[in-house]
Amino acid sequence: MSDHSDTGNLSKSKSVHISKIEALVKTGDIVLFKSKNSLSGLQRIATGTNWDHIGMVVRRSESLYDIIEATGDGVQMYPLINRLEIYNQSLMAEIAIRQLSGNIPTTFTDDIVKFFEKVEGKPYELTTKKILFKEGLKNYEDRS
Repeated sequence: MSDHSDTGNLSKSKSVHISKIEALVKTGDIVLFKSKNSLSGLQRIATGTNWDHIGMVVRRSESLYDIIEATGDGVQMYPLINRLEIYNQSLMAEIAIRQLSGNIPTTFTDDIVKFFEKVEGKPYELTTKKILFKEGLKNYEDRS
């Protein structure tokens, strides 16, 4: 895994073994994924990004780290290390962490858990059609 915590320069990343990741992450950190499949490659081209999937870390106790994701199964929370190991085995070309910075309120973790409880199980509704329509609409508005 790469640590992309320096948001100004992504080339200054360092590699970290998945088993050590819990020593580095905290609630609010974003896990970035670059999938190996060609459909995800097309998604990266359409969105103009290097990443095609993300999750957010939630540290619910000293020993319990989870990741919140929106997938085809809807919005779900999974144990962080297990999820990263599954993804790393065959699905992802690259996994990186973008660390949250700044003054973080003490209630932040509780707020994230409350947010998850509201959205858990809801379907993931971003589709290629929505991305293309939004971009097409933006281009149309720019010409007006």
